[in-house]
Amino acid sequence: MKLIKSIPDPVRRTLVKTSSAICKPIEARLESSGRWENAQKFRKLQHQLIGLTEDQWQYISEYFRCEEVVHLVTQAHERVLNAYNERRRQSPDGLAEMDRYKKQRGDLERSLRKYRDNIRAAEGVMNLLKRKMGHTPLYRAMTSRQRDLDGHLRDWLQGRCAANGGCCARSCGCSEKLRGTTSSRGRFGHCTPLCDCCARYKGYRLEVKAYRSIYPDGLVPREVKKYLHMRLQYEGQFKLNPKETKDTNSALLMDAYVWGLHPGRKEGSDGQAD
Repeated sequence: MKLIKSIPDPVRRTLVKTSSAICKPIEARLESSGRWENAQKFRKLQHQLIGLTEDQWQYISEYFRCEEVVHLVTQAHERVLNAYNERRRQSPDGLAEMDRYKKQRGDLERSLRKYRDNIRAAEGVMNLLKRKMGHTPLYRAMTSRQRDLDGHLRDWLQGRCAANGGCCARSCGCSEKLRGTTSSRGRFGHCTPLCDCCARYKGYRLEVKAYRSIYPDGLVPREVKKYLHMRLQYEGQFKLNPKETKDTNSALLMDAYVWGLHPGRKEGSDGQAD
């Protein structure tokens, strides 16, 4: 029986704090005994029974929006970096060509700096939003799932990427390697409309529109709030609903990305992480 709607938020917070003292050791024992997937199922059951406060639902929704921005900007950075490296390998001939060469290199370098700054800022917002989730079962599941660097290679996610015309439909192997870089690390993930490999294969690029959206005050510090105002729009975009209410695709994505479970598998079945 799901109790989410019947629990006032103050009671919900108390339930999370009280149940965590009991449930976290059980989760740890399941993980240490090699039953990681069972630990995730247990966290999901707690989440279904207790749920989140209204603020926490807002935080997790915004977290996924920021993650979408990070994935797209990372692949935009990769695309510009490829163009920059190609330009560097060229030898300009004549003064006019040298001027064009310097201008193009300068433009590309500015784009790379802008993308790196946006990635770092959005990742900082994601970390802040994640902390604001508190030690809820959903937070613990996300943290555990994100330690699995190969989690995005599950069959259902690869099939979804391939069906959307991404690199999983080809032998290039882009989804199995780091996509783009920041100053500290790369990022694994599937194709977005800004994937350079997909654009080269198809011979055209999809348009991604970025626009600003008014967002309630009080969520994050003022200095990073502007990045939360960014919204994206592109062909084939899917807007994830973390509540999963009557939304099969959102439920499947939550299983894959948050809970780390195999979409379509019955909750009662046994299994371990790949």
